[in-house]
This record gives sequence, structure tokens and C-alpha cells, in this order.
Amino acid sequence: MKDQIINSTFEQQRLEESLATIKNQYTQSKANLELSRKKYAEAMELLAASSTPDIIQD
Repeated sequence: MKDQIINSTFEQQRLEESLATIKNQYTQSKANLELSRKKYAEAMELLAASSTPDIIQD
């Protein structure tokens, strides 16, 4: 019975560590995604600004 309790405690600790790792990976991935979205939006703005034709009036 004591071995079962010890094993369960170790398993719970392992799961908590895995969960913490997954949360950290999620947070980092979310930050990277937001940065990519920002860079994409900036690039699209620059592209739109550079490809808009000038209207020449006589």
C-alpha cells in the first residue's frame, strides 16, 4: 500500500511537471503567433501602400 502511495505521488509530480511544460510551450507559441500576426499586418500595409496607383489629373 505504501508503495502505491509513493508511486502515485511520483506520478502526480510527473504530471504536474508535464502540465507546467505544456503551459510554458503554449504561452511561448501564443506570443510567437501574435508577433507573426503583427509582422504580417505590417507587411500587408506596406504592400497595399506601395501598390496603390497614383491618380494623375490633368
